[in-house]
Amino acid sequence: MTDHVRIDNDRWERMGLIGTAPIMLEVRERIERFSPSGANVLILGERGTGKELAARAVHALSCRSEKPFVPVNCAALPENLLESELFGHEKGAFTNAHGTRIGRLEQADGGTLFLDEIGNMSPAFQEKILRVVEYQEFERVGGMRTIRVDVRIISATNAELDEATDQRRFRSDLLDRLNVLMVEMPPLRERGEDLALLARHFVREFARREGRALTDLEDGARAKLRGHSWPGNVRELRNVIERAVALMDRESSEVLLQAEHIEIRPARGTSISSADSAKLPLQCAEAIADMTLDSLLQDHLPLEGLLRGSKELGGLAECVVEGVAVGFERYLETEDGRRALGNLSDRHLLAKVGGGTRSANVALWRGRLLEEAKGVLQRAKESL
Repeated sequence: MTDHVRIDNDRWERMGLIGTAPIMLEVRERIERFSPSGANVLILGERGTGKELAARAVHALSCRSEKPFVPVNCAALPENLLESELFGHEKGAFTNAHGTRIGRLEQADGGTLFLDEIGNMSPAFQEKILRVVEYQEFERVGGMRTIRVDVRIISATNAELDEATDQRRFRSDLLDRLNVLMVEMPPLRERGEDLALLARHFVREFARREGRALTDLEDGARAKLRGHSWPGNVRELRNVIERAVALMDRESSEVLLQAEHIEIRPARGTSISSADSAKLPLQCAEAIADMTLDSLLQDHLPLEGLLRGSKELGGLAECVVEGVAVGFERYLETEDGRRALGNLSDRHLLAKVGGGTRSANVALWRGRLLEEAKGVLQRAKESL
């Protein structure tokens, strides 16, 4: 490997886009070519393929890289809360609006707004987004003043938007404006030997975190990974490796992860006969996890709004707590989460959860969030 190629791979690895499969090199080339432009970008791909990583890479390589990158998950909140989250609101706009709130659009001014899961937006909300895309202007909820911003919009979805436009569930004019440039993230099953590269990367990442000597996987472990179809893609692989490293004997001095340590769980929801119903718990858990991650960065957890009036409460009930747990764990693995933990004084932790050691307080913090999720779920059940 030449020094130039090694440096290039290191740069992409830092951005989380690991792999040398031809299909992945094409993704990198597109990202590098599209980044300097100010045009909107649409990122397509299955869940867990790394769409947000691609969006962050486009931003990082653009002239807006010193400005904010602001993500919004369009599937994580009901429409009324999504509108407030995106546009902000004025004091008194609705019950409990005790002050003016700056929305994500204003936070992203000068930078990049990432709209994830745009296929979940209602037609009415699509019309509001269309105005933002066309004119870069909007009003806060309950406000009269038009606010203008300068944002580049990167959007992502795992939905078939062409089919949605044919069925008039998604506006074709909005799709045209979002899909100026397109990046398609490949599923893990199509990336060949990238599976081994990613697995080794995750082994080393979690070995450092857990204080283990691991550097790679033994052949049997690699074969076990190759035998799985990875419907959850890179996110599923990451979780499998994290669980394997975490559950190893703490006294072990092994440098290669063994096949016996790897547990590949069946996909959630596979016992439900309806294909659509089978997808619901996984989709809900991922949406809730993303919302939890997003909310933790803002230091609040608006689960009440997510559950209130939901017609799919039965599906949500299976996974809301798990989603919150996953969201919290993802938070601790983000740069923001690591920085927050590093800066979080023991005094701050004490204010959040009470006494105990630092590690115990972090665990209590997580536990409090889970208990809050359970309470919200119970209240939502009782209100229906």
